[in-house]
Amino acid sequence: MTQDIPVIVRVMPSADELEISIPSSATPRELINHILDADIGVPKTDAQSNQVVYQLIPKGKNEVLKESETFSQGDVQANDVILMIPKVIAG
Repeated sequence: MTQDIPVIVRVMPSADELEISIPSSATPRELINHILDADIGVPKTDAQSNQVVYQLIPKGKNEVLKESETFSQGDVQANDVILMIPKVIAG
């Protein structure tokens, strides 16, 4: 049985906070897609109309959650603050 984990997702750079319960078996990619599909104002494109790609980083851990691992495998705990940060691609 999958257990839900209550977390706070802080969408950067605006720092808007979303309180969400995520299944421990879900992946970061699934959560990011869910947030983007919710149409709550999270930018999908930048000023030059390039698609924005996000990554998830638990606050204080300074390590990106792997997109293919579940939140359980990424050791996400109840009430963790997870930063949803746009990937910066140089070029």
